[in-house]
Amino acid sequence: MKKILILTFLIAAQAIAFAQKVSGIASNIHDGDTFRLTQTDGTVLKIRLANIDAPELDQAHGIASRDFLKSMIDQKNVVVEIQTKDKYARSVGVVFLNNQNINRLLVANGHAWHYLKYSKDAELYIIEKSAKMNKNGLWSTANPTPPWKFREDKRAAQKPKQVA
Repeated sequence: MKKILILTFLIAAQAIAFAQKVSGIASNIHDGDTFRLTQTDGTVLKIRLANIDAPELDQAHGIASRDFLKSMIDQKNVVVEIQTKDKYARSVGVVFLNNQNINRLLVANGHAWHYLKYSKDAELYIIEKSAKMNKNGLWSTANPTPPWKFREDKRAAQKPKQVA
């Protein structure tokens, strides 16, 4: 039991040690959940919005999602609370513009899903339910395909077929 407590403490301490706030100008909005941040010292970070997953560009509502994020933050000074780095070396975090949580705003307006696989944000869950009920954005169509399923299906279609 003592070992589990120590391990839990070390993991929590590592997460706290990594969490940091950075600010800069948002640009190069790639899609609804990825952009570049240029800090005042010239450092450029690739940012992936935490806890959400936006449609891929070649997916239904992908362009609308990107354009919504672009209209909100492009060329504006934002603050990012970085939580971690992902396998693509992107900084993953929550983005704020004038103290407004942009990640949650994307979900509220139906431009992204709450990414339950990587998030335990109970408020995002409620925000997504409201967006669905109100048929906001991508929820205006019946049964939109989540981006993780879209990517999985795309990978499966690209695999060479086995000949028996």
